[in-house]
Amino acid sequence: MRTAVRTSPHGAVWCSLLLLAACGQGAATAAEPSAAAMSLSGEGRADAEAVRVVDSLLLTVSRDDVVQVARTSLPRDATALIGRNREWGTMAAARFQLGAGGALRTALRLRAEPDARAAFAGLEVALSTMEPSGRLPVTLPSSVTMGQTLSEGDVASGAAFFLGDACMGALALETYPSPDAVASRERRDALRERLTRAARWVRTLATPLLNADRRAPNRLLFDARTFLGCGWLADDAALRAEAAPFLAAWQSARTPDGWYREGSGWDTSYQAVSLELGGDVLPLITVTTDRARLADGLREGTRWLVGRVRADGRVDSSGNARTCGGGESFLGEPKRLSISSVVIGLARMAVAAVPSPDSAALDASRRVSTWARANPTVDPCFEG
Repeated sequence: MRTAVRTSPHGAVWCSLLLLAACGQGAATAAEPSAAAMSLSGEGRADAEAVRVVDSLLLTVSRDDVVQVARTSLPRDATALIGRNREWGTMAAARFQLGAGGALRTALRLRAEPDARAAFAGLEVALSTMEPSGRLPVTLPSSVTMGQTLSEGDVASGAAFFLGDACMGALALETYPSPDAVASRERRDALRERLTRAARWVRTLATPLLNADRRAPNRLLFDARTFLGCGWLADDAALRAEAAPFLAAWQSARTPDGWYREGSGWDTSYQAVSLELGGDVLPLITVTTDRARLADGLREGTRWLVGRVRADGRVDSSGNARTCGGGESFLGEPKRLSISSVVIGLARMAVAAVPSPDSAALDASRRVSTWARANPTVDPCFEG
């Protein structure tokens, strides 16, 4: 049995928090047969169900935060654009549709089908500029610059940001009891075909992609999620196998103290992103030893990040190598601490990567969330 719903002395409390999640209606619907799910391989269905369990548990322990994050990634109008694409009013790059897949997963767990339909459209529009080869181009407005000339490895890395998220959303829809209520079989098949083609294009650039992302281990997990998630969606063993060198490179970025080397040192924001992504990647790995090794690294990383959360919920980001005092920027803006990634990353680790619920990780997640809600205008880059 690959993944099981975990029980604990807190189980009754968790059930009372969200009846639609793993302990209530979500558990009842999980066993309902889905004709759409039959298009996945047996192992693919098992992995999709394993992810569904973690998603349901995450909603159970951190509903308000998960829903808030999902809402920021929902299209608001008929363009179906989100993020920078919505800001610019054009489909500039698929990477800026990142989050639509997660919003779809959340909507499905809540049975919020109007939101699920909007999120699905967000995935479709992201692929509207895809080239016949599967390449997902980057076409920024003339007023915007990346600050560097993008290599094909960089373009593939940006595409992987979106593709893993999108394939995970598509997998969740394939195991939903009534997928036709969200999108027709024809639209789902078309989305799957386009996601598969794009993922196979990324695979042709696996070597430059690995070289481009080695210094940013969180990106290596974005890449691994793309190859595993899209590999299960497409039932493509070659795609899934491509995740191995990226996971190995991520493991090599671990330090004995538990932090993952981002550039020249640690980074609380990107550490949280690794935890958030690692919770997605973990149930997609079928080799027991590989899964156990990743879980071990995620547990160590969780303990380190918990240790950076103060009693009042502020995250100590002193010494960050990339965000806050690290000095990196993106599209001309300084990189800040991603509070949502810290909150969701720690909460996901509380239910996904340990034999029983990690109360320390969950407590830290809730403290950060409480601080952020009480201090919406305060710079989260605390360095003290």
